[in-house]
Amino acid sequence: MPRGPRLDAPGSYHHVMSRGTGGEEVFRSENDSFNLLLRMHYCLRKTETRVLAWVIMPTHFHLLVQVGEVQLSKVMSRLLTGFCMDYNQIHGRAGHVFMGRFKSILVQDDSYLAELVRYIHLNPVRKGLSTPQRIGAYRWGGHREVMHPVGANGLIDRNGVLALFGDSESVALANYVGFIADGVEQRWRHDFEHGLYLVDRDGMCETKCMPRDDRRYDYSGAVLGSKEFARSVADGMKGRLRSRRSRGTEHEAMKAAAREVAETFDIPLSVLRSRSQRKSAVNARMVLCMVFSRAGISTADAGRFLGLTQQGAWSVLRRCSAGSCPELDEVAASLFERHFNDA
Repeated sequence: MPRGPRLDAPGSYHHVMSRGTGGEEVFRSENDSFNLLLRMHYCLRKTETRVLAWVIMPTHFHLLVQVGEVQLSKVMSRLLTGFCMDYNQIHGRAGHVFMGRFKSILVQDDSYLAELVRYIHLNPVRKGLSTPQRIGAYRWGGHREVMHPVGANGLIDRNGVLALFGDSESVALANYVGFIADGVEQRWRHDFEHGLYLVDRDGMCETKCMPRDDRRYDYSGAVLGSKEFARSVADGMKGRLRSRRSRGTEHEAMKAAAREVAETFDIPLSVLRSRSQRKSAVNARMVLCMVFSRAGISTADAGRFLGLTQQGAWSVLRRCSAGSCPELDEVAASLFERHFNDA
C-alpha cells in the first residue's frame, strides 16, 4: 500500500532534505549547484513557498520552508524532476540521482525555526567546507543572504529570518550573528534530521523508539516539536489517512506472494529469487515485481527480496509495464488482491 500523504497544510513549516543515491556526490561542480539553485528560485517563487534557510552540500541539500497553497510534495516534484533530467543528460548517466523521495519534517514554528536556520546555515562548517570566520563567503548557502541583502535576487525571505531575532534590522542582525557564533561547536542533531515524533492517524511514536528500517513504512510523517504539538497533528489526521502498516506484516505478505508465484509458474522459489533467464522465471519475476509495485513497495526493497539490484528490479518492471502484458498483469492484479489489499 502507498505511504500516506505528507503533512503539508498551507502555512506549515518544513525541514526538507534530499541526499544523493548511495551517498554519491551529486554536486560535483559549481554548475551542478548553480543549476539546482536556479531551479529553487523558479519553483519556490512560482509556488509562493517561503524560504528561511538553505544550503547545498556535495552529497545533499537542506531547505527550511513555509509552504503556501501548493503542496510541498508538488513543489519538490517540480524542483527535483527537472534537475534530475538535466543532471543525467549532462553527466551521461541514467537512473535515480537522489535517494528515494525527499525527506521532510513538520516543524513547530514557535520553538525550532531559529535553531534550524542556524543548524542548516552552519552545515558547511560541520562538514569542513568552511570555517566559522569564512561562513559568510560560502556561496551555496543562505547565510550570506542574511548578512548581505541581495534584494529580489535572493532566495531567502530575509525579513522573515530577521524577525526571528529582533524587532529592528540592526538589533536582529546583531542577535543573528551572535546566535550563529554560539552554535559553531554544535554537532549533528538526530532530532533535526529525523524529528522527535512520528505521527499517523493511529497515533504517534518517538523516533528513537522506532527501528530505522520501519520509519518510512509505518507512519505518515515526522514532527519536530512538543509532544502536545505532535499529538494534535496525529489527532487531526484521524479518519483521513490509511491505516498503519507494519514492516513484519508486509514482509510476510511478500513471502506468501512469492510462494504462490513460484507455484503458478511451476518453478522452485530459489529460481524465482535468482537471476535465471529461463522464460518461466523471467515471467514470474515480472509478475512479482508488478505485485510489489501495486503494493507501494520500493524497487530497492523488491530488488533485495529477489536478489537483484534496485536498477535490476526497475528493469524487470520496465519489460512489462501495466497494460503491455495483459495476461501477466491479470495474474499480478489477482495476487495483489489476495496478499496485499488488506495488509
